[in-house]
Amino acid sequence: MDIIKDEKGFVFGLVITIVAVLLMVLSLLAILNHNWVMFAVFFLLGCFVYPVTSKIKDLIFSKQATS
Repeated sequence: MDIIKDEKGFVFGLVITIVAVLLMVLSLLAILNHNWVMFAVFFLLGCFVYPVTSKIKDLIFSKQATS
C-alpha cells in the first residue's frame, strides 16, 4: 500500500516550482540592474533547484509503506 503522497507531493512540487520561478524572476531583475554576478547566482540556482529537489521529492514520497 502506498503512503498517502498525493497531497504532500503536490504541495512540495508546487513550492519547488514557485521557488524556481522566483529565482528566475530575481535573475531577470538582477540583469536589468546590470548586476552580472547576482544574475549568474540567481540563474544557476534557479536552473538547479528544480531538478535536484524533484529527485529528493521522488525519493521521499515514492516509498511504499510496509503493512
